[in-house]
Amino acid sequence: MPNDLHTMPLKVEALLSSFRVAQLELDEFGAYLRLLCYSWLNDGVLPKPGLSQAKARLKLGLWGDENHDRMMANVVDEFFPICDDGERRNPKINAVIQEVKERRAKLSEAGKRGAQARLKPGLRVAKARLKGGLSIQSQSQSQRSKEKETIVSTKKKPKSVFQPPTPEEARKHYDQKSYTFDLVKWFSHYESNGWRVGKNPMKSWKASMVTWERSNAPSPSVPETYKPWEQPTEDELRIRAMEKKPWE
Repeated sequence: MPNDLHTMPLKVEALLSSFRVAQLELDEFGAYLRLLCYSWLNDGVLPKPGLSQAKARLKLGLWGDENHDRMMANVVDEFFPICDDGERRNPKINAVIQEVKERRAKLSEAGKRGAQARLKPGLRVAKARLKGGLSIQSQSQSQRSKEKETIVSTKKKPKSVFQPPTPEEARKHYDQKSYTFDLVKWFSHYESNGWRVGKNPMKSWKASMVTWERSNAPSPSVPETYKPWEQPTEDELRIRAMEKKPWE
């Protein structure tokens, strides 16, 4: 029966290196290739003569010429022996057809296994959802609601507007922290410039108090240390002694 193998792999080196093929004439070689093609399309079997002898002769390349018909018969007998099932087959073509079919079957099986492997995680998730009493639709709805909540939560929160303190709030915080800087000067300074730090609006008046306290703290006294580079050397002392006048 015809097969779906429309492309026949031709091993050129093996074909030309065959001793039997090398002995063929050019017309015999062409007849051999033609018969190989017909047997390939017919699943390795040479087509049998059917109801129409003319059609069968056309398929096999027989045109009524006695010499031509004898040449074709010789090629058929040499390269397409009769098998146990009564069909004429070429052993090499049959081996190639079997090899191609096995390779295609392996590729098809590998593709099916790959598709099943990709579908298995989704099937397991679906079964788990159904077993837990949740339908896929309800699960997708809950998933969308969670995504919306995530989007809302990730939105930037509005910035808090700075509120300057009242004199009472400033005095209360000043006393709680036991600051020592001039509170009236601090309050008057920022009240007059619109509660700005340099050119930028103030963000925290309590942090500003900390800065003023640090700047108001007295700097620790640095003890005088021995500075050897400021002391005269022995040569300088000797020169001074030589230059010293007797009456001094």
